[in-house]
Amino acid sequence: MISVIHHLHSAENAVAIEAPKFNRIKAGVFFIIIVLLIVATYFSPHIWHHGEAREALVIQDIVKNHRWVLPLRNGELPSKPILYHWMAASFALPLGLSDFTVRLPSVVGAALLVWVTYAVGAFGTNRKTGLLAVAILASTFEFWDSGTWQDGISGIAQAASLRARQHICRSLWQSSRKAPPARLSL
Repeated sequence: MISVIHHLHSAENAVAIEAPKFNRIKAGVFFIIIVLLIVATYFSPHIWHHGEAREALVIQDIVKNHRWVLPLRNGELPSKPILYHWMAASFALPLGLSDFTVRLPSVVGAALLVWVTYAVGAFGTNRKTGLLAVAILASTFEFWDSGTWQDGISGIAQAASLRARQHICRSLWQSSRKAPPARLSL
């Protein structure tokens, strides 16, 4: 019995299990972009200057009247998909209903888009390409505009679309006779 335990212990020590290295540059870039998005969202103009006030009324109805399934905006059905309203209401419950919490799902969408952009860029080539792709994305006006306003929910859709394309490419490479590249997984 003791020899079996000794044999198992020595086998565990013989197998080298490597934990993935923490990449400080990647994490730092991601963290800086998230902080900038949150700061830009917090200091954005009030929602009544734009069409966001209509969506805020729907979120207010969800939070105050608990109408999660069929919320109303001044007695009418909302025109936008409900996922955005659910996300904003989920943020508004613990944080309180404010302009910032109405726009917080956009920050989440933009953050997901940054992460998936890096992953897809690093997917086929290397990490430097992923960081370059993130830098190009972060240098565009539309990214910052949609990431800090209510329209940023499209970032979640774009991130999901990029992730689905990556999954399809990985499946095609794995089904072919060629050996898949080393960086196929996120």
